[in-house]
Amino acid sequence: MCDRRWVLTKGKWWFAGEDRVVTYEATDSWKSVVKNYPRVYAFASNVLSPVYPHWFLEARRLRRRLSDGDLVIDVGSGNQRLGESVVNVDLMPYPNVDVVTEADQLPFADESVDVLISIAMIEHVLDPAAVLSECHRVLKVGATAYIYVPFIQGFHAAPHDYQRLTRPGLLHALRHFDIERTENFGPTSGLIWILAEWLSIVLSFGFSHVQRILALIFTVILSPLKFIDVILRHFPGAENISTGFLVVARKPSPMAEDCA
Repeated sequence: MCDRRWVLTKGKWWFAGEDRVVTYEATDSWKSVVKNYPRVYAFASNVLSPVYPHWFLEARRLRRRLSDGDLVIDVGSGNQRLGESVVNVDLMPYPNVDVVTEADQLPFADESVDVLISIAMIEHVLDPAAVLSECHRVLKVGATAYIYVPFIQGFHAAPHDYQRLTRPGLLHALRHFDIERTENFGPTSGLIWILAEWLSIVLSFGFSHVQRILALIFTVILSPLKFIDVILRHFPGAENISTGFLVVARKPSPMAEDCA
């Protein structure tokens, strides 16, 4: 780790003071409760949410490829743990978080990380370029990053929500990496998310509490349709309205970057 000031408290490395740890907004309070139960949250995310669970399948393959002794960090992990050896990094001190810090100030030495994971986190930070620069810094040359960002999704504060990226925008943001592949999560997932929100707005008749409840109900009802994206995400034009993108990229050697 680098020379940043830290405190070890209850088994967690705190690089962000408790005054820097933010709380959830009222509209997102139910998520903060559910996240304390990782299995319940994983079920809700993979089965009941509107997003096709492509990362669940990708993560299963990734676990089999991890080697003993690799330093694997999950930046913005929340309370989910990909594997026992994975170091969970988050601004919120959930039980499964090992390092509490801001994503743009990772307390790891230059070129020390073998695998970096960042799933649905970039939209929640004010300066994505600074975060991606930190990810690039800590990765070893040739090491792999798995980065997912949303595109067609409604507002979801966790604890805040600042931006979306198109596929070209994401590739530009990762221009200092060698891109191995990009995958979209499917257009049906994006449609479900927006449709559930739209129906809840129309049928709530201006009552905000009713709207939030209806949004959850419609999302659960419509969520099985997301599995259409098993096929549809491979169709031409699917990425134009995809709910999000996964990029698998490697950190190139400095010589390769200079020639790019």
